[in-house]
Amino acid sequence: MTSTLSRLPLPSFAFLLVFLVGFSHAQAGTPGVSPSAGENPHLHSDSECEKKLYQHLQNVIDPELDVNIVDLGIVRRVHCDEANNINIVTIILTSPFCPYIKNIVADIKEESKKLFPHNDAKVVVDTKTRWSPSNMSPRAKAKIWGGKE
Repeated sequence: MTSTLSRLPLPSFAFLLVFLVGFSHAQAGTPGVSPSAGENPHLHSDSECEKKLYQHLQNVIDPELDVNIVDLGIVRRVHCDEANNINIVTIILTSPFCPYIKNIVADIKEESKKLFPHNDAKVVVDTKTRWSPSNMSPRAKAKIWGGKE
């Protein structure tokens, strides 16, 4: 006998997991990271390059959840190494089995190249840090779970 969960396609199961885990975190009142509150902990040196790139990463949408990666809370660090002309974005995954990681990485590199065509773009996927729904902005939580921002 096959369980209902094993018959769900992976993206649906991942969304269900985010929903259920997020619901328990939302009920507990765990605050999310707010990139607009004071200094941004995701920027290496707070340079104009990093601020601009971080802002433009809002154009990268997670194809499964239809939320930008900044609001989703998967962007952990943005670093513009101006001496070596390279922009490095470190991200975490909402699921270790994310079927869209290649798309997200390609979109991040594309955004970086649009802004800084002479710089190389590198994306580091941090597999040691776990993502939690508490990483999401209020806007992402409202979009996924409904309600007010």
